[in-house]
Amino acid sequence: MNSRCAFWLLPCVLVVQWPAQASEPGIVESRLIEEPKIPARKSDLPPNILQPITQLTSDRLSTPLLALDELERQKLLKANIALLSPELSPIQRVDGRTIGLLSAVPLKEGELLTTGIARFFSPIRSSRGSANDDLNLNQSYSLAYGLKDTIELGVDLQGQNTTTPGAQQNYIVQRVESNGQGANVIQEATVYTKFRFFHQDTLQASAILSSTFGSRIFTFSGPSTFTTRTSGFTPALEIPLTYTAWKGALSFTISPRLAFFSSDNAVFYPINPQLGGNFGTTLGIALGGTVQLGPRLQLRGDVMPIVFGNNTIETNSGLPGRQIVFNAGMRYLVNPRLAIDLFASNAIGNTGAASFAARPDIGFGVGLTYVPDRIWPLEFNANKGFAKSFNTNVSEESQFVRSGIGFLDGGTIPEGQFFTQFRIGNLGVATSLRLGLLNDFEVGLFSNFTASTVDESEAGLSIKLRLLNQADNNPFTLSSVLTLGRTSSRFTNFLNQDPNAILSAQNQFGAGIGDRGPLPPNLFQTERAGEAFIGTVSFPLQQTNPDVSWWITPKAIFIQRAPDNLSPIVGLSVGSSVRLSSHLEAFAELSPLLRGENALIGNRREQVLPWSIGLRWIPNLEALPTSLELFVTNSLGFSPLQSLRIINDNGISVGLGLNFGFYALR
Repeated sequence: MNSRCAFWLLPCVLVVQWPAQASEPGIVESRLIEEPKIPARKSDLPPNILQPITQLTSDRLSTPLLALDELERQKLLKANIALLSPELSPIQRVDGRTIGLLSAVPLKEGELLTTGIARFFSPIRSSRGSANDDLNLNQSYSLAYGLKDTIELGVDLQGQNTTTPGAQQNYIVQRVESNGQGANVIQEATVYTKFRFFHQDTLQASAILSSTFGSRIFTFSGPSTFTTRTSGFTPALEIPLTYTAWKGALSFTISPRLAFFSSDNAVFYPINPQLGGNFGTTLGIALGGTVQLGPRLQLRGDVMPIVFGNNTIETNSGLPGRQIVFNAGMRYLVNPRLAIDLFASNAIGNTGAASFAARPDIGFGVGLTYVPDRIWPLEFNANKGFAKSFNTNVSEESQFVRSGIGFLDGGTIPEGQFFTQFRIGNLGVATSLRLGLLNDFEVGLFSNFTASTVDESEAGLSIKLRLLNQADNNPFTLSSVLTLGRTSSRFTNFLNQDPNAILSAQNQFGAGIGDRGPLPPNLFQTERAGEAFIGTVSFPLQQTNPDVSWWITPKAIFIQRAPDNLSPIVGLSVGSSVRLSSHLEAFAELSPLLRGENALIGNRREQVLPWSIGLRWIPNLEALPTSLELFVTNSLGFSPLQSLRIINDNGISVGLGLNFGFYALR
């Protein structure tokens, strides 16, 4: 992966749940909740919903219900009340934005959405090849907030990696200065205001004014080499009209859209001054919609033909051109507050003028949308009424379950709890800190500080989603884990198959030669050779039993600027734990590699089997998942990458681990 940006890859298990048909008049199957949390908004209810509830809550129950005992009547009552409370969250409603198109429907007052999106593309090639053979990636992070029921505010932070836009005629164009500096994780920001000026039961219309701004640095390499800089604001205007049908199961949006590009760039695309051309005002007519297939699954997409103006650079000519923009895929709801999008796309941005820019090829996109009730220190009361699970038969109290010694093994951290892991041994110190935002969703930080003069250290971020829960009567628990890490400069030893490469490695970034030390560098410093981004995706699967538990964790490791035969590294961690007494268990784990190499043995990279064994002591602290571990391993560390990496010359590490949880401030 060649990118100075967030790596978002969140594959998921898609489960379609079709609603059952009512077996008796006035009885509708729904999510059960123990108590309604907020009053319903009558305007949002189907027209016939109040009648069944009136029948059920009346002192004079209908004849069919008289035959039921009191327990059955209460179950039916709760089933109908569940239709009223809690309300559908913004990600359950189909009338919101699609992937690249804002609908006419604003968020309700006080509602907040956060969304992260990444798109992955193959390099654009021409007669001169491409800037890099690795993945091209662009990413974004957005917030949308309902100021009033008629007004929505939003911000979208966007960026792309240094090897894009890519090949244009006989030039290679990169978003980076000639000395390798200038491309940060976030390069563009779009802010917008949506104002709804028309509203009927099924039809709404709004006006959206946005502006995209940023400082843009592009290096052209070809018959000559030069750098161009563009900056300033790029405004856009949209007038979406959204129609909702099929009792809220389908929405459709049509939106005339204007982007007022500067003459010398279309945000992510610069004009080559050696070739000429210009951009300017561009008009597109966007069409988009969402179809609800079940409580958890939606089909979503949008397409925008360009009526006049330009929104791309043609690869062969290097001149501005037109390209239809599209995004199409599916959304899976992990729970009513958390959704994953998987889609195909040729768009570079999501919002405003940035969403006009299109590539000539098709890429793969992944998105994660979260409905938080707090972003410390702010609270969003409007979001607190939304359900946190589709299965209300399972208590919202979630118990964290350990498996191996890896930082991201086991289950997800319960909502509102921190979980800390600390490892110390002859090889160095490693730590992680994880926070449960929902029982199905956690975020965290991790670090592996290696004292070796040959092997690298790594630090990074993690996101974990629980897709299946053994407590919900599934046969096992399955999660999806994404990490973005960055190595220290010593990683160049492994990449170059030389334990002394750090002392002489040529540095393409102009930051000096030599070892910067065991700490990964500041993300805003100029990179040195070997300081690479590491993106990983893994799927911890575990079955927990009183006496014997087991786990299987497939892992894929994507290494920035790695040789093609090295990245991705693909492995499989398989392990088991056995209860020896009420407080003591033994565990063992093997991690065979399916692809790539993981060990530096002398002056060669080789494939060596990682292994770990240990004992875990668990005190009687039911509220806090505390344990103490003694372990022996030949793995370099405890992140997904370093759990597959082998200590230089197949060395061994002996150490102690401490794991403990504590409640976050609520």
